[in-house]
Amino acid sequence: LSQRYTVYVMEYVCRALYPEQMALAEETEKGIYLTSFVLQNTGMLQLTGIAHTWGDIVAFQQRLADLKPDGHVPIFSLADYGQSYSLSAEQGNALAGDEIRYQFDLEVGVNATSLEPLVGDLVGM
Repeated sequence: LSQRYTVYVMEYVCRALYPEQMALAEETEKGIYLTSFVLQNTGMLQLTGIAHTWGDIVAFQQRLADLKPDGHVPIFSLADYGQSYSLSAEQGNALAGDEIRYQFDLEVGVNATSLEPLVGDLVGM
């Protein structure tokens, strides 16, 4: 029970990552892959990952900002500054035909009060 807060945060990140996926085992085209997920005691979430396109990152950020578990208050907030992005060739030389990927590092605020209807007394954990 002491992990309910973290589980709900992870669930809503997954909803933002793959909104079109209806079942857990269903295979869908994924534009973003997370390589790190760190939920800090300060209420900040550090996400690191790789995206197929810049648009995939922008769409992911928009979906994060739009999630409202209680129907009113967004669960996630993204800082105007502090986000970092870099372009890299996944397997060596982009000129040789290797696919280009975008690496990103996002700092996301988690609003625990939006989880209160789901988590109740454990919202502050």
